[in-house]
Amino acid sequence: MKITTLTEESGNTVVKIFGDLVASTVDELVSAVNYLEEEGERRIFLDFGQVPFLDSSGLKTCMELQNQLHAVGGELVCYNLEPQVTKIFEMTGADQKIRLVNSTTRSPDFSRAEPGQRNHMVLTLVPIFEEVDLARTTADEICREYYVAAGAQEVVGEFILAITEAMNNVVEHGKATSIDVELSAGRERIEYVIRSDGYPFDPTEAVVMPDVMDDDNLPEGGFGRAIILELMDEVSYEFSDGKNVLSLVKKLVL
Repeated sequence: MKITTLTEESGNTVVKIFGDLVASTVDELVSAVNYLEEEGERRIFLDFGQVPFLDSSGLKTCMELQNQLHAVGGELVCYNLEPQVTKIFEMTGADQKIRLVNSTTRSPDFSRAEPGQRNHMVLTLVPIFEEVDLARTTADEICREYYVAAGAQEVVGEFILAITEAMNNVVEHGKATSIDVELSAGRERIEYVIRSDGYPFDPTEAVVMPDVMDDDNLPEGGFGRAIILELMDEVSYEFSDGKNVLSLVKKLVL
């Protein structure tokens, strides 16, 4: 991820983010905003125009920075959001907390071309967030090439967000030494299976979306699990042969 800052003639400070804002990159944004605050900036605009993907770690970081600026009389404004990024703001209620301006529109894809042939992926990951990025981008590339019908891209976006949150949970909470992931893309459903060693960790227990309006008690977790359950059609878990096995299914009705 790359970050640049500029001050417009109006006096507003704009932070342009290039790349995915996820668990492995949020520290760069925190450093940039902290520096601007130390320099006396109080109204900061985050330009998401070049952010193709945002996970709950990125979302939570934005809310924490908003709290930080609000405490000194400042404001954080997120704008120029792509539909995929807008969705996570809206489904968590964060758009009610952070002033959000969406000036980006995208024409729907009405292509009815036949899907490609590459529809399967198996990877073994080291349990670090950078490896999650690798698995996510590979899965996203396969799905977007395979599903080309009208309406498919939104479904794929929801699927990719959910599997990212699931992998992040394993890295952060599972104490795994290795993670195996498998993607199977079919005409009517996409399935993602995550197998990991480490402690038994069942992420399928019912959980409600955390309340983002409580500035003093932003949750340490809970966004990821709630997002997974909200976006996936089927979520199942078992602990078998010493491994956690999480299966996630997204159905396509196009």
